[in-house]
Amino acid sequence: MTAVNVTSLTGTESRATFPNHFAALADTLGGVDSVSVSDSFTHDGALNFRIGSPQTAAFSVALWLGSGSGTASGPDAALGGLQLSYPSIGNGSATSTFFRLQLTTTLTAGTFTVKHDDGMVIADDGVVIGGRLGPNSERPTIVTGFDGGSFQLLHVATNGTPSVLEVDTDASPVPVPAALPLLLAGLGGLAWVGRRTRRAA
Repeated sequence: MTAVNVTSLTGTESRATFPNHFAALADTLGGVDSVSVSDSFTHDGALNFRIGSPQTAAFSVALWLGSGSGTASGPDAALGGLQLSYPSIGNGSATSTFFRLQLTTTLTAGTFTVKHDDGMVIADDGVVIGGRLGPNSERPTIVTGFDGGSFQLLHVATNGTPSVLEVDTDASPVPVPAALPLLLAGLGGLAWVGRRTRRAA
């Protein structure tokens, strides 16, 4: 997962697009007053992050990531302590945090239902197959057309609470054939025996 927190953004700059995300990483998104802070880390577990509304106190990137049931190896303190999002997209002063997730598990083909506030898109083989650019209020979005394998998900938290990303999918991990580990172990054993035979000769 790569996350980048950016200040002084408009609604257009806070949309869930990969060009916006990469511009934020390059610190070229927003005006001269914007500040960009990023970090990359791993996340293991379900994607079910939620901070509800209303929230009167500032809430951080780390607090939002900690609201889910999974575990993350980051972010570092420089990013984790920053406010996740803040108004206002209307006057170009919003704080937004982009989250780009690259799934490492291989999944079967399936359909995704994603509850999100704000924008969220899913890309399969480098092509966006569904989502909503946002910014938007909390809503479910159904994403079809995933043909299996891995995917990327881009989510943007912006313009204050709530901040929601909950992914439900009917795709499942592709099982490893039970005989495969035994076959690999057997091949490894043959290679070891062959090496010992050559040494003895």
